[in-house]
Amino acid sequence: MDRRELLTLAVTGRKQAGRRRDPAPSPHQKISAGLEPYRPTTQQPWNRRRAAHLLRRARLGPPRRSEIDRFMKLGPAEAVAELFRFPPSPVLPAWADEPVELPLDFEAEYRMRQELVTWWLRQAYVDGSIRERLVFFWSNHFVVEMEKVFVARLILSINRLFRDAAAGDIRDLTKRVGQNPAMLIYLDGNLNTKYGINENYARELLELFTMGRSHYTQTDVTEAARALTGWRINPTLLGAYRHPLLHDNGQKTFLGHTGNWNDEDIVDIIFGQRATAVFLAGRIYRHFVSPVADEDLVQALADRLIASDFELEPVLKDLLGSAHFMADELIGSDIKSPIDFLLGVLRQFHATKIDWPFMGLILSVLGQTPFDPPNVAGWPGHRDWLSTSSLPFRQMLAQAVIYPSRLFIMDYHRFLHQLPHPEDPRQLVRHVTTDFLPLALDEQTEAELVAILLGSLPPNQWNPYRPEAMTRVRLFLQAVMQMAEYQLH
Repeated sequence: MDRRELLTLAVTGRKQAGRRRDPAPSPHQKISAGLEPYRPTTQQPWNRRRAAHLLRRARLGPPRRSEIDRFMKLGPAEAVAELFRFPPSPVLPAWADEPVELPLDFEAEYRMRQELVTWWLRQAYVDGSIRERLVFFWSNHFVVEMEKVFVARLILSINRLFRDAAAGDIRDLTKRVGQNPAMLIYLDGNLNTKYGINENYARELLELFTMGRSHYTQTDVTEAARALTGWRINPTLLGAYRHPLLHDNGQKTFLGHTGNWNDEDIVDIIFGQRATAVFLAGRIYRHFVSPVADEDLVQALADRLIASDFELEPVLKDLLGSAHFMADELIGSDIKSPIDFLLGVLRQFHATKIDWPFMGLILSVLGQTPFDPPNVAGWPGHRDWLSTSSLPFRQMLAQAVIYPSRLFIMDYHRFLHQLPHPEDPRQLVRHVTTDFLPLALDEQTEAELVAILLGSLPPNQWNPYRPEAMTRVRLFLQAVMQMAEYQLH
């Protein structure tokens, strides 16, 4: 899908012909730039547009103006490095390490589930590094659904695992995911014993988590499942252990390797296959760069993963700092997820009051209930984020946030007076749209936005410091949020 189609989808919620506002080529077109470091040139300068592109893709929710300013001053290489300077681990909910007592107190569980959503959205909102984007990436890769796992403390346990291992060793993370109680419940690993093999986790480990289809056989699935037997959950410790009497200690032949394998051996064998590096590189590329995979780039990323022994940080730094990532064709080539859309609105307009539990409900209406992806494959993303049912809710949210309410209060005065020339209506529009929109607007569209800002006022009478000016600013910002370009990522 090229950007003309993306703009049409962002306007209509469905695929059909529409006006194109940007002459950039389709991301389907081959991009000559590779993983070599991006070096600013006259044709491809390090500017606000590219700094904002980096921040949109590397964090959850688009940046506010002051953040773009800061990263602009750092320069491209240091900006990427800054994203990997993680803040201290967040304070956990008070109940995080409480043992799970049976039978469950369902009322308390529902309360903790709501608190978990609120807690995580707060972290995603305030964390200026790439960490929470990686937590989201891994949670949509190693998927568990809260509706099945149910217990908030177990969902939090795997969320903490993703946070602790965010940019680290993918092989080690894969081992730990398979031993996590939330995953053991979700894919029935706790039911897998030598007396009754359950292949659910083994199949998804191969198909969705590591290698992809066509690189293994049904026999490999069965043999892997045998190696994964014996895991049991300890609800008191919020952990799991391998029960020696329930584990299959027989010989297994998996992907051509024979031995008395256990779950960690299976992961080591899987990560010895090039198919695993290619599969993971493809997932990384489609999440951070474009939903349309560049196969040559994916192969190059796979080489970097193997060379780094599957340590993610150096590979991701290479990708985000590459000439390929900064290519014009890839800026605005995806669609914002509901989480990116909502957090961006709150962040860009300097929200001073946020009803976080209600934000969780808004995300559900927009199609992305936190911790509850649709199935084991996770949220597909891209064009699936917009539909004839979800797009009107985005437009309604844009109408709602411009006025104070018990749900959110935006500091529009602070927003306005951080702009370099708020007294010049055309410059005001240009500064806002440059920061907020990944694609450049044509003169006609820019003039339409200036007219919304001014209303019936002549340009030479515009004064942003008059009380009535704030009403016009709100209407202008509402129009920007409702634009097709604002839906792009």
